[in-house]
Amino acid sequence: MRFLIRVMIVFGLVLVALSALRGFLSPSIPRKTTPTSGHGPSQSGKLVKDPICGTYVTQDQSISTSRGSEVFHFCSEDCRDKFLATGTET
Repeated sequence: MRFLIRVMIVFGLVLVALSALRGFLSPSIPRKTTPTSGHGPSQSGKLVKDPICGTYVTQDQSISTSRGSEVFHFCSEDCRDKFLATGTET
């Protein structure tokens, strides 16, 4: 019985050692640092809401247009064109 317990302990220690060794030897996965397409969260930039579809986009990645003194930000050219065609925000 003691022999079986010792074998299980040694087996567990070997598994822990192999797991640690894999962690040290495996290449680290690089983080994605490129900006997103404008339809998801980004690493930087203030989030603004598209007045047409309600999508949040970072201000630095948005397509913007101004009407009077107000600036509007859009997630795509399609939303901007819809906004310009209606003459009012929805």
